[in-house]
Amino acid sequence: MITLVLAFTSVCVLGLCVATWTVRRKLRVVTVRGCSMEPSLLNGEKILVKRCTASGIRRGDVVFLEMGEPLGWTPGRPILPSSGFRSHIVKRVAALPGERVGADLGVTRSIPRDSVVPAGKLVLLGDNPNTSEDSRKYGYISAAWVTGKMIRKLGS
Repeated sequence: MITLVLAFTSVCVLGLCVATWTVRRKLRVVTVRGCSMEPSLLNGEKILVKRCTASGIRRGDVVFLEMGEPLGWTPGRPILPSSGFRSHIVKRVAALPGERVGADLGVTRSIPRDSVVPAGKLVLLGDNPNTSEDSRKYGYISAAWVTGKMIRKLGS
């Protein structure tokens, strides 16, 4: 009888470990830093992000990006420190590859009006245009940096 209880307990613990590992592979809790997404998302607010690539997003989604270089970085310019650069940002998808960039997006300096978003690029905007570092300033942003999209806000 004791052997049966130990076997059952072992199976339950193993199942719990597998379930936890699976959930952690698919979901991530992210803390919003800064005010670029206000009023939708506030500084310090936590959101639940489902891991995905750019192929899993739509216009209007709030996405999480892990960037290999700072926005606006000159290609070929070395990034310090030598261990590499990693930056995380949360922005809203305003236009996908192949979509026309309309005047309604307010992207005028960095992306010409009525241009078409090139393959592998996105137009990403913060909800607070006064403070957001996004496509308004830096133009198209690499879709390869998308690592997930927001599912929901988490309780405060």
